Amino acid sequence: MSVAQDLADVRRRIAAAARAVGREPSDVTLVAVGKRQPLERLWAAYDAGQREFGESTAQGLARAGDAAQSSGRGLHWHFVGRLQTNKVKQVLRYSPLVHSVDRLDLGEEISKRSGEAGTEVLVQVNIGGEAQKGGVAPDEAIELAQHLARLPRLRLAGFMAIPPVGADPQPHFERLASLGRKLRECAEGAHARHLSMGMTDDFETAVRCGATLVRIGTAIFGERSSTRAGAADATDAD
Repeated sequence: MSVAQDLADVRRRIAAAARAVGREPSDVTLVAVGKRQPLERLWAAYDAGQREFGESTAQGLARAGDAAQSSGRGLHWHFVGRLQTNKVKQVLRYSPLVHSVDRLDLGEEISKRSGEAGTEVLVQVNIGGEAQKGGVAPDEAIELAQHLARLPRLRLAGFMAIPPVGADPQPHFERLASLGRKLRECAEGAHARHLSMGMTDDFETAVRCGATLVRIGTAIFGERSSTRAGAADATDAD
């Protein structure tokens, strides 16, 4: 199948999962994650109406972001991988929603480097307590979110998480949804409406559990051009 056909199929499945639990499909934003994909596959998704795109490394975002700008394509970027403080300036050139803020010093650097419009961020939660993954512990997520919300030019948008591979994702998604509800009860999190959860293998479950952002690569673009996982890939999306 073509990228356009696969994209349409993913959209159909998102809509069906949303309606199954009484949600509007429009409440769920599809982020097409194009890490290491040929640019022509990204542009095929763009030509099929996709506008929200994700990258997991600063280098990948620069490659795709610069190509999009030079070709006049208006994309909205999401940074979904592990972010080092020394890469913040480079990443913020593309005004992304940053999904992976898991510590205060990273939030402070984003705040420092952001322009007047500010930067939307999600707190990444290590929902399964896995040592190889980034993310703040669930019991510390609300406190970190509150600290981040108080930083200038930082706009707290919600939480992100990836469940353990091979585990039933539903309990993990439900736990993140519960954290999201608790955050919105706080003054600092009243407008933090997003739950970024769900990838190729589990996005329908995520939608039924309340995801507002799903990060999907393989189901749209096929297998990546390289299967070798880099360090950043331990926490990014597929």
